[in-house]
Amino acid sequence: MRKLGTLLALILSLGTIFSVNAHTTTPVGWAALSSIPAPQSDVPPAAGGTFGACVDGDPFGDDLYVAYGYDGVNAADTLSFRIYDHDANKWRQGPVAPGPARRWVAGAFHNGKLYCVGGGSDIAAYAEVHRFDPWSNRWSVVAPLPADPSAPDQPAGRAGAVAISYPYKSLYVLGGSRSGDICGAPTRSVLRYDEWGRTWQPAGKLAVPRAGAAAALVDRYIYLFGGCSDTGLLDSVERFDTATGTSTILSVKMPGGERRKAAAVNRDDKIYITGGVDAFGLEVLPNDLVFDPEKGTFAEGKPMPTHCAPGDGRSGHGLVEHDRAIYAFGGTCEDSFAGLSNVDVLNLGN
Repeated sequence: MRKLGTLLALILSLGTIFSVNAHTTTPVGWAALSSIPAPQSDVPPAAGGTFGACVDGDPFGDDLYVAYGYDGVNAADTLSFRIYDHDANKWRQGPVAPGPARRWVAGAFHNGKLYCVGGGSDIAAYAEVHRFDPWSNRWSVVAPLPADPSAPDQPAGRAGAVAISYPYKSLYVLGGSRSGDICGAPTRSVLRYDEWGRTWQPAGKLAVPRAGAAAALVDRYIYLFGGCSDTGLLDSVERFDTATGTSTILSVKMPGGERRKAAAVNRDDKIYITGGVDAFGLEVLPNDLVFDPEKGTFAEGKPMPTHCAPGDGRSGHGLVEHDRAIYAFGGTCEDSFAGLSNVDVLNLGN
C-alpha cells in the first residue's frame, strides 16, 4: 500500500509538471510570447503582421486561433489560418480559410467551433460567415448575414461588428459597418444565429449605431465600449440585454475619451479593455481598463505593450481570455497597414 501511495503521488506530481503552460511560467504582468508566423504562402517566410483578424480560443482545449485579417507583409487581406498552442507556446498553420479574403472580421468560439463573421476590404463589407471545426479540422460555410429588416435596400455585409458567444444559448453579432470602412456606415443591427434552423434572426437593436467597438458578455448582458457611430467616435458604454433584446447607454464614460478598434474580454466577471485609438490613430490612455459591471465603474489595469512608437496606439488586435490569462494577438500602430506580429500575455497572478 505504501508503494502504491508513493506511485500515485509521483504520477500526480508529473501531471502537475506537464500541465505548466506558457502563461503560468511568466511573471505577473505582461510578457512576450512566440510571434505570429507568416502565412504559409509567404516565400521566404517573414513576420506575420496581422490586424483585424478573426481571433478566439477553445476554452476546453489548448488552441487559440487567428484567421483572416490584413497581412502587413504582402499588403493584402488574407485567407491565412494560424493556430497557437498555449501549452507549448508554439504556432502551426491550419487549413486555409474560405474566401473572400478580408479584415475586420468578428470572431467567436461558440459551442465547439470557431465562427468568423462578416468583415471588409477596400472594396466592400462582406456578409459571408465561415465556421472551423477543430475535431474535423475543416471549414464550412454558414448562412450569410441577412440585410437589416429596417433597411432592406442596404448591403447585408458587416465590417467591424462584434461576435459574442452566449454558451449553450446563442451566437450574437452586434453592430458593424455596411461599408469596408468600419466607421463608414455603422448600424444598430443585432443578430442571433439559430443553430437548429441554420438561420440568422433579428435579436433587437443597439441604442446607437456602433462599429469597431470592444465587447464582452457578463451574465446575460453584452457590454459594448466605444467604437464609431454615425455622429463620430464614441466614449460611451452600452449594455445589451439578451433576454429582452433592448439596449441601454450607461451613465459611465470610458476614461481617456473616445476610442475605436479596442478589444475586450471577460475574466471573473470583470471586463478588460485594451488598446484602441482616437480619430487620428493616436493612443488613448490608459490602454488597459478594467470595468466592473456590478458597480458600473472603471479602474486602470496593467498597461498593454504596444510595440509602437511613443504615442501611436495599438489597435485592431485580438484579445482572448484562456486559463485565467489574457492574450493579445497582433494589431497595428497608428492605423497603419504594417501589422504587428507580436503576441503578449497578461498574467494577473490569481
